[in-house]
Amino acid sequence: MYKALSVAGEGGITFGRRPEKIPVNIFPRRLASNNTSPYKFAFARTALKYGLNSIGLEQGDDLLVPEFICESALEPLQELGIKPKYYPVGPTLEPEWTWVEQRISMATKALLIVHYFGQPQQMKTCVKFCQDHSLLLIEDNAHGFGGTFSGQLLGTFGDMGVSAPRKSFPIINGAYLYIYHGTNPDLSTLILQPRASLSIKHRLKNRIKQLPVIDYVMKHRQRVTEHRKRLGAPVPYGSQNAFRDPPILKDFGMDESTDSFLHQENIDRVRENRQTIYYLWQQWTSRQGLMPVFPNLSPGAIPLVFPTFAESATISRQWYERGHRAGVDIHSWPTLPHAIVEGNNGAMRLWERLVCFPIHQEMDVQLLERRLAIL
Repeated sequence: MYKALSVAGEGGITFGRRPEKIPVNIFPRRLASNNTSPYKFAFARTALKYGLNSIGLEQGDDLLVPEFICESALEPLQELGIKPKYYPVGPTLEPEWTWVEQRISMATKALLIVHYFGQPQQMKTCVKFCQDHSLLLIEDNAHGFGGTFSGQLLGTFGDMGVSAPRKSFPIINGAYLYIYHGTNPDLSTLILQPRASLSIKHRLKNRIKQLPVIDYVMKHRQRVTEHRKRLGAPVPYGSQNAFRDPPILKDFGMDESTDSFLHQENIDRVRENRQTIYYLWQQWTSRQGLMPVFPNLSPGAIPLVFPTFAESATISRQWYERGHRAGVDIHSWPTLPHAIVEGNNGAMRLWERLVCFPIHQEMDVQLLERRLAIL
């Protein structure tokens, strides 16, 4: 068992997956303007559902989907009655094209590809495959908002694409839908996502917390809580049953303030900062016996995490605990569909060995380097 790092001084800093400070919305809240592509939603799942409708997929149609995919991404397919036909991906997470071709039937209408962790797929190959087989192309770029391939924005190569900036920015919600060959979606039923944090009671509590004495007490409690957490059981990243998301029951649109925040962000700075941390993890993990998933990071990528493979599932779980004790969110991905878990195939082997190291654009590189010296 690994020893928990003290929370005194810099040890109290936790290295997670997103910047922690979330902008406070100003009343009154409003939905973001939604007249043209990209269309704005609260969640990528909702964006995908509207996009599938717009490009003409219907109940009973087949959609080619990678086996290595998060279960929640399939929620729109279940809602619309579209059948997923799974295809395998290789160790660098690119489609196994021979197997993809064998999955095509008369009912197959489209191919969904995933830009895993913000690393672009080989889009010329993807586009040509769909052209040769008369398939629609759908890009899942939930991991890599703002990333490019050969200078073109990810999510804009196919008939439709989705991105989810909420995964990499300090915002409550946020997803974009790009449509190029389809009808304009009817967004009249979108509503604002409820926000308990914007209630008068919650705002009053936040004001009280800012008082110097209260702030000191709260920070002390946070350090105590963090230390107890590190002494306790690790987050169960080694279980496929631990992180199954509940379905989204309503269609939520993006907040206007979220859209404004994202437009003000300097994407080039975000890319530079995230790539700097990516290469820092790459250099460090190369000395730890871990193998990077991607031999080379694409120049236009905005990496979500630094993904590696351990030699075995046992070693992966050791890494999750090691990160837990040191206050570094070393984690697994994804929560696979039940059918894939029960099939216990190649996607499960990838998941068992995958070890992801956190990245975000506000991460202090010097603090991270000092933490790595004792991790």
